[in-house]
Amino acid sequence: MAEFWVATVLEAYQLSAAPGIEHFWAQLSPDQQGRRLIFTPYCKALLARRDSFTVKKILARYKEINHATMAELGIDDLISALAEIEKDAPSTKDFMLLMIESGQRSVAQLRQHYNQIIAKDFEGYVEVVKPDLAPHEYLRDTMLAVAGELVLRKRNLQVGFKDTEGNVSFDGMTLEDWINDWFVSLFDQRMSHAKLSLRDQKRGGHSASGKGPGEIDGFITSSDSRRVGIFEAFRLFSVDTTTIGDHLNKIAGYDGESLSPVVMVGYCDVKNFANLVKGYNSYVSNQAYTGYTISDGAPSALRVLHDVDHIWLASETRRRGGKDIVFYHLLINLHFSPTVEIPESGKQGASVPPVKRARRARTTQIYKNPHNGEMVETKSGNHKILKAWKGEYGGDVVKSWLVQ
Repeated sequence: MAEFWVATVLEAYQLSAAPGIEHFWAQLSPDQQGRRLIFTPYCKALLARRDSFTVKKILARYKEINHATMAELGIDDLISALAEIEKDAPSTKDFMLLMIESGQRSVAQLRQHYNQIIAKDFEGYVEVVKPDLAPHEYLRDTMLAVAGELVLRKRNLQVGFKDTEGNVSFDGMTLEDWINDWFVSLFDQRMSHAKLSLRDQKRGGHSASGKGPGEIDGFITSSDSRRVGIFEAFRLFSVDTTTIGDHLNKIAGYDGESLSPVVMVGYCDVKNFANLVKGYNSYVSNQAYTGYTISDGAPSALRVLHDVDHIWLASETRRRGGKDIVFYHLLINLHFSPTVEIPESGKQGASVPPVKRARRARTTQIYKNPHNGEMVETKSGNHKILKAWKGEYGGDVVKSWLVQ
């Protein structure tokens, strides 16, 4: 008998409350009993006489066979009616959880679902794994986690020197590329399931001064090379407004797509991180970035999202290309001050010998001017060209040009 006619007969039994519906149901094959069109009138008849136990068995089997979402199963009316009958019974709650949970799925089915999730584009992936977050917020949280890992391992980012007596001294951060490489590696590892990565050191665009090409530290890209955001990093040894402004104002020269978010990362090496954060916040909050506008016509204060120990994160929204662009400002203090271990002594009040700091032989330092490509080698740091650069751009800015 065709499915439609079977359902019609059952519906007639249900509406008339005539005896014989159980006998008719028992004559059906398991395949017929598992069809929604057929079991719906039968379940309604069962619910009419408050036989919720049999209804739950039928619906559970239907769920097990189909492995679909609640919306796809199309049995909302039956579940609502079932819940109404047993609204005071704990077993109803357990049944509802059984219908929703995917614990009954096999390993093969879970593998299939996993592959379907990671095959989605980034926006679709976030919608599944973190439905309460926007894509840019998912990126924000990943950047914050990477920053935490860098701080934990900041000792490995310092350049150390050991003299003949074994005394060690540190010169702090010197090569930004080392830190960038580590940041990129940690980010790519965390975002591998989302198939997102940082493409580091892309040559192109214009410098902040407009005099020539510069380098952006990274585009955030998907597996199909689609750009979804910008990553711009720089070093800070103080509240160097020239360096900060240069990096903020050069973004538009690289961005022909109005990408969002833009993540500004400052690798800081300062003893007083709180003062640097205060100065950075004050400066950036009052700046108009080249190529970007502000909706209300005047810069506003950054919204601080994280301010703990050596990591500070804030956000703001600017306009470009007719759309809102989210900026994240992430400052990471990588300053390292090794503690001096005091040797044990059996005598109280024993004096501690002063720590000897060895004089290190001067090494050749190489500075490269990013504006014109000119390079200067010096051991003393008193080269006349270097002095001229410091007079024009500021000592902290020139210090950041050290390449060796």
